[in-house]
Amino acid sequence: MLKTLFIKNFIIINEVEVNFNNGLAVFSGETGAGKSIFIDALSLVLGNRPETNVLKQGSSYAEIIAIFENSEKSSAWLERYNIKIKSEITIRRIINKQSRSKGYINNSKSTMANLRSLGSILVKVYSQYAHQDLFNSESQRTILDSYGGYKYLIQQTNHYWKLWESAKKNLDNSIQSASRLQNELDHLHWQANEIELIKFSDDDLLNTYSEYKKLSNIESIIETCDSVIKYLDDNQTSAYRLTCKSINLIQQIIESDPSLLKIYEELISAQIAMKEVIYDLNSYVSNIEIDPNRLKLLESKIYDIETLSKKLKTKPQDLNLLYQKIQNRIDEIKNTNIDIFKNQEKLNKEQYINYATKLSEQRVKTAIKLSKKVTDIIKTLAMHDKSFKIEVTDGNKSSSGIDSVRFLIHDQFSTPKSIMKISSGGEISRIYLAISVITNHNNTPSIIFDEIDNGIGGAVAENIGKLLKRISNSHQVLVITHLPQVAVYADNHFLVNKYKEGNAILSKISLLSNNERTEEIARMLGGAEITITTINHAKEMLDKIKNSNY
Repeated sequence: MLKTLFIKNFIIINEVEVNFNNGLAVFSGETGAGKSIFIDALSLVLGNRPETNVLKQGSSYAEIIAIFENSEKSSAWLERYNIKIKSEITIRRIINKQSRSKGYINNSKSTMANLRSLGSILVKVYSQYAHQDLFNSESQRTILDSYGGYKYLIQQTNHYWKLWESAKKNLDNSIQSASRLQNELDHLHWQANEIELIKFSDDDLLNTYSEYKKLSNIESIIETCDSVIKYLDDNQTSAYRLTCKSINLIQQIIESDPSLLKIYEELISAQIAMKEVIYDLNSYVSNIEIDPNRLKLLESKIYDIETLSKKLKTKPQDLNLLYQKIQNRIDEIKNTNIDIFKNQEKLNKEQYINYATKLSEQRVKTAIKLSKKVTDIIKTLAMHDKSFKIEVTDGNKSSSGIDSVRFLIHDQFSTPKSIMKISSGGEISRIYLAISVITNHNNTPSIIFDEIDNGIGGAVAENIGKLLKRISNSHQVLVITHLPQVAVYADNHFLVNKYKEGNAILSKISLLSNNERTEEIARMLGGAEITITTINHAKEMLDKIKNSNY
């Protein structure tokens, strides 16, 4: 809901702040007073481009601030754009002499595109050049569907459209990749065959490298073992023989000091251990067989393994894992059956067509019903010779179904034509008014109508007032009017008038008190001269509305 509109240095407005409430607010005033200026100002603060110079004469800048009540939908928008969320949304725009402007949302600098995006959530303006949602085929379909109440069919149609699109994409990809997969399969078979030629287990690989390492160093191993045997037991100064001598010496003094028994026993253990090591080393060396052919065989095998590893860009120890991955991929490609994708695409298409057809049937029924109801209302709004028609025809398949929806208007002497060809902004506003009353269509909290009562009066104007009042039960409605029959239904009545300040003619907007409102209604009834008769008539009209249930 629009709560406050602040305008400064804008066209013929010096500075004004207007506060709004829920319900129906009307703006009235003499011709040329500038009643539409507040719509122009609101359009600019919501990101629209100024058509001409909008600065008040002599000013270096214009400033417009609009404060809206926040909602769940607008909060989601703010969160998406990382703008601080508050209970109110403050939108500010400053325009300088060069028509350059700056925009702010809750004190965060913003682009004009973002101002327009947020504005579309907060307020909808309906005037001669601002009925794009009625002119847009998609919006017309949305209006029809929202009234029809067949949400399940819409959801299912959208669901199976997505599945069908995905299935078509998978099928196209499978067809396009058939040649590529065959090339990949040939390459995988070559890799598998190469690995199979030198097939070995992980233990075989470990043993091969271990044996090769031993045989390639066998001379050094034998030489080292011989040296150790020599150090242990080759002469009188070897470790074994010196240990034996040490045992004999300790044995001679144990009787003198029994505490040496433990050391004696440790020397005996060392003697036994060295004897076993000497025996084992002699046995190891004597059992070594030097086989040059075996070494060459291992060298050849390792060469083949490492050459293949480099060719396949992996480590020798990972060849078996690579082989298993290759086999898995071969199985995966062999199991790729294009017929599976064809069948899935066919099934999803049939499911989509089924729900889209049912949806189309409901749209046709709803279109007939809604067309009649809108026609009945617009005939009471100075369009008695017009009929409204919603045309549902075959359209391009899409997530929303198989239909093209168009809003048409015609009289008894003409064929139906698109409502966008209506030249009167007032007639378009009245059609939208009728649609809004019947369908409660509008997802913005605030609606503004301009020129809705152009060229009408009397009972027709009163009907428009009643309809606007009905809409204001669920939306904030702001209306520019010159008709007292509309103005009397307002919850808040604003007067726009001109005044002179020096050589400048300026405009101001003020909220009327009850007495001021009666006088304004009287002026709207009788012109510039207000009489007792017009005052009494105005009171009667206001009292009638006050005592009615709207």
